Amino acid sequence: MSTHEIKPSNLNWAEIMFEDVNQAFEHAQLLEDQLKDPNLSPDARKFIEACLDDLFSALFDGAFFND
Repeated sequence: MSTHEIKPSNLNWAEIMFEDVNQAFEHAQLLEDQLKDPNLSPDARKFIEACLDDLFSALFDGAFFND
């Protein structure tokens, strides 16, 4: 029997669906509020910042390339 270790680098970003742009901005606000936590670990902070970067990038792209 073999085992396989699952590492974060082996995983893909989970897809999040929003009903509208306002809901996406509300989620961004929630993430920004989490960043204010002084007890947040450096790894968690980096992860949340990366999530915010991806979210704002998607919102920015959607603002100019919406069909």
